[in-house]
Amino acid sequence: QGRWYLTSADRHIEYGSIRERDLLMWVEYEVAPTEICHSPVSILPGSYSSEPGATSILGYRDRSDQLTLVFDEPSISRCPETFARLAGVGVRVEPIGSVRPTVLAQVAWLAAYRAERYVMNQSTEALLRQFASHRIKVSALVDRVVTSSGGGKAEILANVYSQGWRRLLTFEGPHH
Repeated sequence: QGRWYLTSADRHIEYGSIRERDLLMWVEYEVAPTEICHSPVSILPGSYSSEPGATSILGYRDRSDQLTLVFDEPSISRCPETFARLAGVGVRVEPIGSVRPTVLAQVAWLAAYRAERYVMNQSTEALLRQFASHRIKVSALVDRVVTSSGGGKAEILANVYSQGWRRLLTFEGPHH
């Protein structure tokens, strides 16, 4: 158990397990939610259904005000009628299995660099973005910025990761 500082909502969110913390990190990185439901949401079908109830792992609202509830795969397969009704009222259902464990681990690692202490002066950050636009390897990017700015390699590398978290740099394609 612990607390995760959700920068997009500017508040701490309690979590009950490492899995839930990793999901909070992933949601913050992928969605930048404006609101988190850190307590599980229980969905109980009405008397019209023979389906069992289901309990979400996490819920969040994004910037467009879309409500998404995250469930484990067995809950979704046991309650297709219930989840179809949720979709009918505008609630998006996301299976936890759609996020690979390796992705959760990578996001958890990258989250260590989200703090403002890794933000550098604007000219160095601009150099990073300029060189990154040439689609070079991260190691070559860092070497170019160190040479051009005179900064330290560890400091520049931490800033690359921080800009990756803040989506100021993107690392897409086979060259990175």
